[in-house]
Amino acid sequence: MPTHIAARIGLGILLLTGPLLSPTLQTVVAQESPDSRQQIAVVDFSYGDTRSPHYASYKNVGVSKGVSARMVEALAAEDAFIVVDPNRVQQALATLNLTGPLTQADAISLGENLSADVVITGTITEFKAEQACVGGQCSPETKAQINIESSMIEVDSGNVATRRSNVSMTREQSGDVPSPSGGLGVESEPNSNVLDDVVDKAIANIVKGLMGEPDSIELRRRVYP
Repeated sequence: MPTHIAARIGLGILLLTGPLLSPTLQTVVAQESPDSRQQIAVVDFSYGDTRSPHYASYKNVGVSKGVSARMVEALAAEDAFIVVDPNRVQQALATLNLTGPLTQADAISLGENLSADVVITGTITEFKAEQACVGGQCSPETKAQINIESSMIEVDSGNVATRRSNVSMTREQSGDVPSPSGGLGVESEPNSNVLDDVVDKAIANIVKGLMGEPDSIELRRRVYP
């Protein structure tokens, strides 16, 4: 049973039997132990291909925020982590006047400001979904591809683990076939199911790096004053 769950159960038992304890002891045992899960801050992944049709349209927020939001959701689904509210991350970046790609020192400063154990940053170097079209006829299959190069910085030690997640899928895509453009038709946003799938797979590969996979970093709970 996870320690934090056991602590809550133990606390409930002690509170029920509280009248049998001395006032001083009751005060001590009523203080629940701190949550021992690692706290992770995710900085929006950078994406610089302004020519991409998805640059600003993906998920109505753009590739950078759209993919980063999926990372936050994936981490939040794991019981081992507490994910820092993305709004707090943005506020801390503004407070520390940090812009552009973060250096290791920047990431550590950000983590300390947020009382986080790990800061995740990254760059999206490939993001596309397209169909081959010849003579106005497009293939029913869509190829989607994403490449994310991520860095996980442990705030306490400064250790950095990098992980590349390159995923591509080709499958028949339902919905309207996009019109050709220069020999290639770009998939319209409402039919981006296969693109969403490659994003999810790429994110899952990165999360594995925090779950004891071979190239993971040793996560330790940082103690803040």
